[in-house]
Amino acid sequence: MELHPVLSGLISELLPDILNSLKPSKVFILVDEHTEEHCLPVLTKVYSLRPKSPYLSDLSEDQIITFPAGELHKTLQTVSDVWSLLIEQKADRHALVINLGGGVVTDLGGYAAGCYKRGIRFLHIPTTVLGMVDAALGGKTGIDHAGIKNSVGLFRMPEVVLTDVQFLTTLPARELRSGMAEMYKHALIHDRAHWDELKLKPELTATLITKSQQVKLEIVKKDPYEQGIRAALNFGHSVGHAIESLLLETNAPLLHGEAIAVGMICEAYLSERLCGLAKEAVLDIEKTLLDVYGHTSLTGKQKENIVSLVANDKKNLRGTIRMSLLHEIGTPALSIQVKDTEINEAVERYLALG
Repeated sequence: MELHPVLSGLISELLPDILNSLKPSKVFILVDEHTEEHCLPVLTKVYSLRPKSPYLSDLSEDQIITFPAGELHKTLQTVSDVWSLLIEQKADRHALVINLGGGVVTDLGGYAAGCYKRGIRFLHIPTTVLGMVDAALGGKTGIDHAGIKNSVGLFRMPEVVLTDVQFLTTLPARELRSGMAEMYKHALIHDRAHWDELKLKPELTATLITKSQQVKLEIVKKDPYEQGIRAALNFGHSVGHAIESLLLETNAPLLHGEAIAVGMICEAYLSERLCGLAKEAVLDIEKTLLDVYGHTSLTGKQKENIVSLVANDKKNLRGTIRMSLLHEIGTPALSIQVKDTEINEAVERYLALG
């Protein structure tokens, strides 16, 4: 699988040349309710400027596909609705879908396009930090099913990923912090110096975003189908996804990055137990992430359900729970077998930090 290009700059300068290159029969723009309100006007302005591209004709309402915002709607029903609209508008195999949004939009949009007519082209314009440094990169697409995150999906590369940091001005501080969790993860699995840099510079910069993108792209290029080193990118996600799923339909759901921060703290403890991660490194990870994300409380029932959700994680092998952990900061440990009791210990450890 050839890795997609990632282009950074003003969308008004990037998009016309991309469309001239791809020559789509028709362009569809997939958004959720939030990006329709806050980000679509930026794209609409690009169309209204009428740059030198015959593929930037007037946008009609039938080219905009909108679905409700939030992880709760990253489902097969939403994908089915997208397919129905594409069929209604007679989208052929030369059509192009532009996924404009955060991780939910790019995950779902890539999956919908990847399956429609056995696969039509799509590109991502991520509008969140999470999208720019993680979700939109690397060709993973998917939806949640039966309460399990990303349990159905495809490896399918976008034609290109276009990143324009002006979209980040539409985000509240909590969303920016959430996206930075993936940047902390990239540093922990790949680069001790970058981890130290992020600790010293918790504010978000375009330079830090680019550096984080480079980490993920370097790993994906070596292992696009997650047969080896790419699994390192799942650090924090086994426990983190379980907690995100547990709290999704409560009155206090966590954003993805907030849940992954909890997962990284728990899995740092497991890394000490199972992979020799130094105690001082565990304390460093705990303090850094708690200072940024605070502490999340869980009820007894929620705590009990974590193991059963982790047991359905896609990284598991032959009925055993497997996790990507750390030997040391900057050095991942892949496919480490973890027992139920050890997961419970890690969660108890986290709860005791509150």
